[in-house]
Amino acid sequence: MQMTSGLDFEDYRTLLKLARVYYNDNLLNLIKKIKLKEKPGTVFRYKSLDTAILGYCLQKAIGQPVASYMQQKLWQPIGAEYDCLVTLDHEHGTPRMYGGLAICSRDLAKMGRLYLNNGEWEGKQIIPHEWVARSSMVNKTKAGWATRMAGG
Repeated sequence: MQMTSGLDFEDYRTLLKLARVYYNDNLLNLIKKIKLKEKPGTVFRYKSLDTAILGYCLQKAIGQPVASYMQQKLWQPIGAEYDCLVTLDHEHGTPRMYGGLAICSRDLAKMGRLYLNNGEWEGKQIIPHEWVARSSMVNKTKAGWATRMAGG
């Protein structure tokens, strides 16, 4: 969640690697090849791979496709106009959680409203308030804060 996996990968410094992430048909194989650079949980580095790993873990934990889960837990409760669509690296594969969510502007606005209301939608708590608060926090780990302030 905080992009502190420690993996030796940065989106803005490795554009060719990033292209391989976005157009890869086996994300897990690619992820397994990335080495650790820092101890996990210590240094913030923006990288799409962290969200891909998070999506994979979520899918394994819930035992269903991420899009189906999001449809049930988020889209339906907020009355989204269109079904939840998440692109995968291949059929029945790993969700591309770093940019594979297809959402129309009205449904995106509803998600924004949900967050503005601390996860509550029309009197019903859809996302726990604590989750909204934690996911909105700036990573202030010593290394993460220093890395951001230095522009790295």
